[in-house]
Formats: sequence, C-alpha cells, structure tokens
Amino acid sequence: MRPSALDPSAGDASTDSLIEVIGEAAARAFCEAFGGVGLYVPERVGEHHPIAVAIGVEAAQRLAAAYHGMELQVPIMGRRRAQILELYNTGRFTNREIARRVGVTERRVYQVLAEDGSASPSPQSDLFHRK
Repeated sequence: MRPSALDPSAGDASTDSLIEVIGEAAARAFCEAFGGVGLYVPERVGEHHPIAVAIGVEAAQRLAAAYHGMELQVPIMGRRRAQILELYNTGRFTNREIARRVGVTERRVYQVLAEDGSASPSPQSDLFHRK
C-alpha cells in the first residue's frame, strides 16, 4: 500500500508520508542524505545499497515496499524547519521575529506552520500572536 500523502504522478514524498512508512529517525536520516534530489527507489534494497547505508536495512526495505519503481523527489527536512517550529512553540515570538532569527522569509515561516498543522498559518493570527 502506498502512503496517502504521496502524489504518485509527481513522485513527491512528503515528510509525513516518509515518517509514516519508515519512522521519524529514518525519515530524518533519509532526508539528510538525499534531500532536495530525485532518487529512484528499487524494488529490493540490499544492505550495501546507499539507501540502506543511510537509514538501515529494515527501514530501506519498508521504503522500497511503499515506493518501489518510483523516482522520489526527496524533501529537505532541515534544521531551519525545526527551528521555526521550536521558536513558534515557545509562544514568545511573532512570525516576523521568527523569520529574522532563523534567516528565512516570513512567508516561509507561514508555509512551515501550515505544513506542520499545529499552528495557524494565517498572517492575521500574527496580530494576536502570544507575546
């Protein structure tokens, strides 16, 4: 069964779908190793395959079971995303302040918050943001 958060026509794997299939630690390692590039996922992944080396054989086999025969556009699961969420969750910073501290655009902060689903991505909500 292929993950629901995947658009098979585009070969895009969302971070959430990867976590669902291989777990958070393996998804993070996968994105660190291959993030931002297209990567073909074979039907079978042996212990010496670059994917298995990056995330472990068991996780690589689960990944192959879900995505075999596809070229995935591997998402970038970077530190900036984590920093944005961490700063937002403190409740002490506006989205504008978060953008300045992390070194991204304010728009990117809204995108990350929308992707995460735990925060209101509306610019209007920033007017009433916790201080």
